[in-house]
Amino acid sequence: MKYVVEKDKILSNLKVLEEHCGSSKIIAVIKADGYGLGLCNMASILREGGSDFFGVARLEEAVALRDAGFENDILLLSPATCEASAELVCEKNIISTVDNAETARLLSLAAQKTQRKARAHFIVDTGFGRYGFSSEEAENIISICGENPDIDFEGIYTHFFNPFSKDSSSVDAQVRKFNSVVMQLESAGITGLMKHVCSSSAAVKYPQYHFDAVRIGSALLGRILDKRGLALKEVGCLESEILSIKELPAGHNLGYGQVYITKRKTLCAVIPAGITDGVGIEKADVSFGFKQKVFAVLKKVKRFNVPENINVEINGKRYPVIGRVGLTDMFADITGSADIKIGDTVRIPVNPILLDSSVEKEIV
Repeated sequence: MKYVVEKDKILSNLKVLEEHCGSSKIIAVIKADGYGLGLCNMASILREGGSDFFGVARLEEAVALRDAGFENDILLLSPATCEASAELVCEKNIISTVDNAETARLLSLAAQKTQRKARAHFIVDTGFGRYGFSSEEAENIISICGENPDIDFEGIYTHFFNPFSKDSSSVDAQVRKFNSVVMQLESAGITGLMKHVCSSSAAVKYPQYHFDAVRIGSALLGRILDKRGLALKEVGCLESEILSIKELPAGHNLGYGQVYITKRKTLCAVIPAGITDGVGIEKADVSFGFKQKVFAVLKKVKRFNVPENINVEINGKRYPVIGRVGLTDMFADITGSADIKIGDTVRIPVNPILLDSSVEKEIV
């Protein structure tokens, strides 16, 4: 089993997004192991396409990129919270997020100790609630800029909590709060900061808020719900093979739970891929966490009577998945296809972020 990554689709998506975002800089976010496609795989492909600014969620990801030889700008979208982390940020020339006076202090001390100028972007919490200065703390940001000459403050950003809604009121309100902070900074003489507020969905939906840069992650994989007519292509496909082929008579049970009974003589292909490989699970079900994924799997197992509505591709043709997808296997109805045999490749739609890390990724 392997996950096939189509490089040309990623490069095509990058080009489409660059055209859509115009003069705004694209910060290519490749967190969560490159959204499941492999951190360095994604970085290499995007660099080939001209990307020179990456965003990551964890310090280990930034360090891995540096150790792999990537010399471009890397924004760490979380604060360094201890002396060792702050020193590593400075040593590796990583742009850190500063969310309060303490993280600024740690970064300044690290800059002095390593004798390297620190680099940072401020984050303003306009409603997400994770971390950042509140929109009433502009004076604190101004003070921090004046008190930390060892830090080059290069940018300022915020994060939307509901960019997926058809109602733009929450996004508009967050932008107003963000702009208020920026205006107060500029009035104090702090200008030239790179401003960015949009992640993938917002960048597609709200071109008026592209500002100086946009943070694009899942859209590079073409995996956002609202593409607004952009020619974004879904990247990646799980490849397995047919393990067995059985002809079942009409009225025969298929799989657990007695939820699928054949209505006619059915030629059935058994495929060794299932829920644990991400088949039939939506990203929204797992919320990016391991515990949530386990709960989603258990929920999926209990859903005996829900049709899967999944198609797989074999020899260039699509076939419906029948019965309930199991933990490690599934069934496809290949009735009438005499040319299919055991060992044939099966292409299965799976969001790569749901893949087990042991699944091989192949760039094509």
